[in-house]
Amino acid sequence: MIGVNVDQEIANLVEGLAEFHGYRSIWMTLHGRLCHAEPDDELEVYGYTLVATLMRPDADTVREQLRRVHAPRMPSASVLSRTRTVDVFPGFAHA
Repeated sequence: MIGVNVDQEIANLVEGLAEFHGYRSIWMTLHGRLCHAEPDDELEVYGYTLVATLMRPDADTVREQLRRVHAPRMPSASVLSRTRTVDVFPGFAHA
């Protein structure tokens, strides 16, 4: 999510989702922006990545789902040990 304020992006998403009473699918665009759509909408054809389908999530839930989506793309421990710095989630506050 290069150049995107992740916390603000998540806050905007959660605020927008509060208007909906059913499930919504959360997607990440090619530029790292978050959006939501009906669960039946298939946005993969536009290059978007499905983050999760949730009902009225809070910011922590969205953040955790984003981490899960990115986990398979994280380098292995052996790769990490050979690098000086790796910022896999720029802008994320690590717990």
